[in-house]
Amino acid sequence: MPNRSVIKIYPLILGLLTIFSFPAKAAPLSAKFDGQGKAPDKKTLERTRINRALLAASAYGDLDYVKKLFKKKADVNTKWFDERTPLMEAARSGHVKIVEFLLDAGADPKAVDEDRNGALHHAMLARNNQAQIVQLLARHGADIRLKGSGNVAVLHSGYYNPETIRFLIANGAKGDINHQGWGNEYDCRRNHTVLNEAAGEPGQTEMVRYLISQGADVNLKTCFGITSLTEAVNDDNIETAIVLIEAGANVNAQKIEGTNNFIGKETVLMGAAFNGTTPMVRLLLASGADANIKDDAGRDALFYARRGLELGVKHYTGRGGNHTEVIELLQKAGAKE
Repeated sequence: MPNRSVIKIYPLILGLLTIFSFPAKAAPLSAKFDGQGKAPDKKTLERTRINRALLAASAYGDLDYVKKLFKKKADVNTKWFDERTPLMEAARSGHVKIVEFLLDAGADPKAVDEDRNGALHHAMLARNNQAQIVQLLARHGADIRLKGSGNVAVLHSGYYNPETIRFLIANGAKGDINHQGWGNEYDCRRNHTVLNEAAGEPGQTEMVRYLISQGADVNLKTCFGITSLTEAVNDDNIETAIVLIEAGANVNAQKIEGTNNFIGKETVLMGAAFNGTTPMVRLLLASGADANIKDDAGRDALFYARRGLELGVKHYTGRGGNHTEVIELLQKAGAKE
C-alpha cells in the first residue's frame, strides 16, 4: 500500500512544476502567458495541477487517489511533457487495478508518447503483472504490432516474460518474431529478437523450441553479430544450445568485425573455451565447430581456453573453469599450436 504522506507530497511537487516548468498537454500554458501578456487564470492552473497529480498517482499506484482526482474532473488522457499518459505510467509500473480503471474511464490504449512508444511498450517494462496488463491493453484495442522508439516491436521491447510472449504471438504479433529494432556498436539491445532473449535465459528451452516452431530464425544476427546460439553458449544453457543446433544454428558463426567495444569475429566455441565449460565445448565440437578459426586478432579457441585459465574465469562467473580439460579436447579436435 503506498505511503500516504508520500503520495500527498508527490502531487504537490508536480503541482509546483506545473507553475514553473512544463505545461500538461490537457491544459497548455503556452509559455507563461496567453500571448496578450496575461498569466494563466486560477482555473487553468488548478486543472493542470489535478492532471499532474493524476499522472503521479497512476505511476505510484494509489487507486483511491486516482478515483478522488476523477471526481475533480481529471483528464484521463492528459500528457506529461514527454507525452506519457496516466495509462502509460500505470502500465509501466505494473498497477493492474489502475490500468483497468483508466481504461474503463476512457483512457486511449492507442496513444503514443514522444518516442512513439505506446502503452504496450510501457507495459513490457513492468516487472510485476506484465502479462495481465498486456492482455488488458490488447483487449481494449492497443496495437500489438506498433513499432516504438528505435523501431522496436512490442514483442521484445521490455523484460522477457514467457507468458506475455506466448500471448502476443497468439494474438497477432507472430509477424514480428524476427523483427529487429535499430542498433549500433554502442547500443545493440534494441536489435535483439525475442529468440535472443529466450536463449540467454536459464530454463527457457521449451520457449526456445516454441519460438522456433513459430518461425524464429536461429541464425539471425544482432548488430554485434550475436546469434541466439551465442546467447545460449555465453550463459551455458546447454539444453537450449542443443535445440538451436538441431534447428540449424551455425556453430561457426562469427561476431562482426572489431569495433570500439570488442575484438570481432569471435566464434561460440571461443566463448565456451574461455569459460571452460567442458560439456558445451564437447557439444560444439561434435556439431562441427572449427577449432582453428581465428578472430580479428588472429587468436583461436585454444588461445581463449588458455586465457580463461590464466584469468581464473570461474571465480568471476561461478561456472565452467575446466580449462585444462577443454584444452585437451581442442587439441584432440585438431587445434593447431
